[in-house]
Formats: sequence, structure tokens, C-alpha cells
Amino acid sequence: MKEKLSQKRKESTSRKQTGKVNMSSTARGLTSQAGLLPVVKYLGRIGFEKIVKQDVPHKRGDNANYQLSDVVMLTLVGMIGGATSIAKVCAVWSDGVLREIAGWMQLPVETTISRLFKEVTERQINQLESVNHRLRGQVWRRANRSGASAIGLNPTQWVDIDSTVDSVCGTQAGAAKGYNPKNKGSRSYHPQLAFLAGSKEILQAWFRTGGAYTSNGVVEFVKQVLAHLPNRMRIIVRADSGYFAGTLFDLLDRQGHGYLIKVKLKNLAAILAKQHWTAITGQPSWEQCIFEYRCAEWRVARRFVAVRKALPKTQNWQLELLETTTYDTFLSHVNYLVRFGDN
Repeated sequence: MKEKLSQKRKESTSRKQTGKVNMSSTARGLTSQAGLLPVVKYLGRIGFEKIVKQDVPHKRGDNANYQLSDVVMLTLVGMIGGATSIAKVCAVWSDGVLREIAGWMQLPVETTISRLFKEVTERQINQLESVNHRLRGQVWRRANRSGASAIGLNPTQWVDIDSTVDSVCGTQAGAAKGYNPKNKGSRSYHPQLAFLAGSKEILQAWFRTGGAYTSNGVVEFVKQVLAHLPNRMRIIVRADSGYFAGTLFDLLDRQGHGYLIKVKLKNLAAILAKQHWTAITGQPSWEQCIFEYRCAEWRVARRFVAVRKALPKTQNWQLELLETTTYDTFLSHVNYLVRFGDN
């Protein structure tokens, strides 16, 4: 009982309950952060802070005014408001109207937020990730019941997997030199992300060093994605050639999922030259072929689909004598279980 009273007293020094808020564009106290007001109310409605506090335990001293759930909430709203650093998160929350509506009587300073995040363990990071999946399922169920969306009921979902490069200045922890087309030679991070195509949601994100290859850890990454999706749901992974990896295909094959991956093979031209190409109905100059091929490290052959388009002939009498045709070729690798139309 004493602990509960102490906790209530600590929360009351920085937070207060807010009543119904009426918004107007003509009254006093206008705010530049008006777009964040619905965000704050929405997070309150789904119980974001309460769930973080329950599922991500983080014990602090009796004299602490702020908890981990507080700074997670502040940072999330700040990032939605465009903040790219803790200092900018504090700048977003300097708006008096935003603080009033969110119930903040006083805010933690930048160093307090930094110190709290430095206390976060790997286990708590995993717990925060689970909170994200739990809230997503909660939103799906509400949307299904209200008829706003049936995304959670679809038995098959397309999941896009990709990576991005984020350059950094100086010697930031975990940053390293790697593939960086915009800032060659610069240190960077190389996060890996999974998107749900149907709802445009980020299903999962892994923070990686800049020296990591595109598909590093993709098998464990996909395992974690599947663990948090409904068991009845079948996914089709879509990705570029950086994810052309037999270990990924083996995982998806075993669990009955599909994939559409851009092919990356050194002997691609020689393989395509041996195939039988047929014209595509209604698409002049386009041809296609479907064939089976087993890469050296694979246990089984898999289905490949390729399309090509004949490029306009150049006005060169030497090429005309040789009767050569130039093709622009595209190749994709798909699982047998994937169906497109009536194919």
C-alpha cells in the first residue's frame, strides 16, 4: 500500500489527468503542434503507456519522477512530430498546449531522457518489440469489429523486406563503413525492415551496423516476424536481389509461405539463353519463360519466371547484317505455392 501511494505521489508531480478537450482554430493558445494532439489522444485510448509499464518492467529509485514508460511516450510523440534527436524531442514538447492536453506539468530534461534509455537492457528492447506487435493485434481486432478494415482477416498477406542506409557523423556507437551509395566512405547504420503491404505498417525493424550485408540475419528476422503474426496467416515475402538466399527459401518452404525475390546469379545470361521464350499476349515485343533451376548450394530446384522486352533496333548497318536483337531482361524467383491470377 505504501509503494502504491509513493508511486501515485511521484506521478502527480509531473502528470495530471486531463478532461475532454475542445479544439478551435480561433481561440487563444494556438499551437504549432496541433497535428500531434490526435496522436496523444489515440495513444491514451489504446492504453499505450499502461501496456509499456506492465510489459516492460523497469525499476527506478523512490525519488525518481519519471519512468521508462514516460520517456518512451515522449520520444514516440516527438519522433512523429519530426524529431531526429533527444534535443529535438524536448523542443517538440516545449509547446505549452501540447503539454497541457497530454497532462504534463513538467518534463524531463534531455540528460534525464538519455540516462533512462542508457539503462534499457536487450531484454527490455525485445519486450518493447512485443508491445508493438500486441498493440497492432489490438488495433486489427478493433478495425475488424468496426468494419473499418479487414486487414487482419486476410488469409494471405504480402510482406516486403528491405534495408536502408542511415549515414552518421563522427564515431557513433555501432556505426561502420559499408554500402553507402549517397555518402560513399561514410560510417552508417544498415537497418532491416519488414512492411505489411496491405496496411503499409512496419511489422518489424532490426538495427544493424553499417558493415552488415543486406541479407545478414534475414532468416532469424523472418522467424520473428512469423512468430508475431496469426498462425492462420500465410505470407508472401517480396524483396530485391540482396535477399536471394537459399536459407530464406528453405525456411519459407518448410512453413508453407511464398516468396517473390529478384534473382542474383553470376551465370544468369547463360541460363536465360537456354530457355524457351514465348510471346506475351497483348504485349508487343514482350516475351516470357518459366523454368526450373537448382543453384549449387540448394537441395531442390525452384521455379523461375523471367520476362524480357526487345529494345528498338539502332540504325547501324553492321548490326543489321548480323541480325542481332537486344533485350531488356527482368527475372524473378517465385515459390510454386504462389499463384498469380489463374496460373
